[in-house]
Amino acid sequence: MADSRIRLQPRSAALFVEREIYVGWDDVLQTYYAHVIDGADEQGEERRTFEVGGDLGEVTDPSRLVAAVGPYAEVPDNLGELLNISRVSRTTTDTDLRGESRSYQNQMHFEERIGELYRPNGFVTGLGRDDVLPVLTWQNWDLTGVQAVEGGYAETYRRGDHEAVLHRDQPDSNRLGERLLSPVLVDGERHGAHSVRALERALSESTEDRLDDPGPRMTAPLDQLPIAEAVSRDGALSGDLMPEPAEARAADDLLDQLFLEDPLDDDEGFHFGLGT
Repeated sequence: MADSRIRLQPRSAALFVEREIYVGWDDVLQTYYAHVIDGADEQGEERRTFEVGGDLGEVTDPSRLVAAVGPYAEVPDNLGELLNISRVSRTTTDTDLRGESRSYQNQMHFEERIGELYRPNGFVTGLGRDDVLPVLTWQNWDLTGVQAVEGGYAETYRRGDHEAVLHRDQPDSNRLGERLLSPVLVDGERHGAHSVRALERALSESTEDRLDDPGPRMTAPLDQLPIAEAVSRDGALSGDLMPEPAEARAADDLLDQLFLEDPLDDDEGFHFGLGT
C-alpha cells in the first residue's frame, strides 16, 4: 500500500478563498485522514480549521471520513469508492477533484467523449466501409447475413469453418456514415478493432490455418483495383500493413491526449497527509 491524496472542492469557495481540503490514506499511520486548511499563520504554518486521522489506525472506515468532511467540501458520490481504491493501491496517488482544476476538466472531457462513442455492441471507431471491405476481400471473408441490432446492425462473414461478426453503428446526424464498432467477434472471441491494422490482426490471428492455404485470391492487376484494395493487397504482399486512416489516427491521438495529465504547478506538489 502507499499514501494517497485527494483534493476536494470547498463549499462556498468564494467566501473561503484560501481554503484547501485534502483527504486520503496515510500508509504510515494506517488511517484515512482529512485536512481543511485555511491559509497559513504568522509563522508560515498551515492553519488547520479541521483535521482527522492524525493517530495510528484512527479512521479505517471511509464512510466516516466522507461524513466528517461533508460540512466543508463538495463531496462527489464516488468519494468512498475512491478512498477504498487508494487504500489498496501500491503506488502513491494524487487526485484533484476541484471543478476548476485541469485534471478534473480533463477527466470530465474524457468521460464525455467515451459516452459519445459508446454503443450497446462496443465503441465507435474511425473505420468506415471503405476501410473495412478491402481487409475482408483480401482475406476472403464472404458476407452471409445482415441483422438489425440495437443502435445499428451486425454483419456475419464466413470463410471455411470460421465466422466473423462485425457490428456497425447506425448513421445519424452527427456522422457522415456508419462506422465499425470495436470489438469484433471471430469464432466467438472478442478482438479490438480500433484501426485497420488491428482489424487485419483480429481477422487473421484466430484463423491461422487459413493463412497456410488461403484459397483463391483476387487476380486483377493492382492498377485495376480500387485504391483502398490496391493499397491493402500491395501492402500485404510486401509485408507491410495497411496505413491507418486519418480518422482512426486522430481518434487514437485524442485518447492519448486525454490520458495525459498536465504537470503539477510548483504549489501542487505531493502532500503525504502528515503536515509540512
